[in-house]
Amino acid sequence: MSEGTLNLNSTLIDAVLLIEKSVKRLAIVLSEDKRVIGTLTDGDIRRCLLLGGTLDTLVGEGMNQSPVIANVNSSDHLLKKLLHKKKAINSMSLFFRNLFYCVFGRVSAWGVQNT
Repeated sequence: MSEGTLNLNSTLIDAVLLIEKSVKRLAIVLSEDKRVIGTLTDGDIRRCLLLGGTLDTLVGEGMNQSPVIANVNSSDHLLKKLLHKKKAINSMSLFFRNLFYCVFGRVSAWGVQNT
């Protein structure tokens, strides 16, 4: 697995440990063929636990199955538009040739920053 990524066999405790070490505060869940199938934040994990999950619960039960994603070659304008459209998000996953590439950063008063 790449840094900051999990697979469907990972548990919530795996996600907690990964997020705790991550500057991006986000875990990406990848399929076996390296396609993004979800994301996890500490908030997603909390919600899953409040609904009866445990730290041994598989990440698929708590992940966001509809993350905001874009191609790594997308223009800054498109990335800003996507981030502003979904006001509650801080980041999105970027792809190159349909494979996970990186997480694109936070919106600030000066525009989008790659983290």
